[in-house]
Amino acid sequence: MGAMSWAQDWLGLGDSNEARAPAPAALDNARFGYSPELIGNLKDDHADLLRRHGELEQLAVKGQYGAIPMALSGFKNKFDLHILHENLQFYCHVEERLARRAAELAVVREFRTEMNALARGVVNFVKKYRAEGVRQQNRDAFLVELRSVGGLLGQRVDREEKSLYPLYAP
Repeated sequence: MGAMSWAQDWLGLGDSNEARAPAPAALDNARFGYSPELIGNLKDDHADLLRRHGELEQLAVKGQYGAIPMALSGFKNKFDLHILHENLQFYCHVEERLARRAAELAVVREFRTEMNALARGVVNFVKKYRAEGVRQQNRDAFLVELRSVGGLLGQRVDREEKSLYPLYAP
């Protein structure tokens, strides 16, 4: 079986490329398994992302502009990996588990949509400052945008850990 076929099968995509809803019996044999370590790992990612954000802010405040590109790359790479794990391990499992509970499923999907919007904002922020660079002339603008990203990220982390992650269960 080719990689694309395997991925489509694993994700439940048919020939029409539309996601199939799990059959009632399929919920007993869930495609997206439960991992008791996942929530701890995702929370560790959150702490690391917030730490990296703080390091970026300190680099800019101290005028250490040469270190910012590498720190931005590290932040974005960690963010991308977190989103990937969250999408493939957390959201897929929870959405499958809540397939017949419309109200809870709607909340989960709203969180997922919000996360995708935040991810686009982070990508655009990083792309902008990778292209422009950060130096004394644009430091204040960088800090304003960085703090905005950090505020949104902090709010999101808090909401996920209090409201969303408790939905993850075997």
